[in-house]
Amino acid sequence: MGQQLMGMFLVGVFLLHYPILSLFVLEVWVFDLPLLYLYLFVVWFGLIACSGWVVERKRRNRTLQD
Repeated sequence: MGQQLMGMFLVGVFLLHYPILSLFVLEVWVFDLPLLYLYLFVVWFGLIACSGWVVERKRRNRTLQD
């Protein structure tokens, strides 16, 4: 579990680092949101969802073993 969470942290750092963010600084609006804001919310939500899935899966495996 720790390795998976560390991997997600590194992916998050990569996706939220300036060179990647600069790709989304455009005058494009999607669903009345600037593209950069939409990108940030999607990445943020994805990281939270993936980390929750990893932790919950580990918790269920531990419960089944007891």
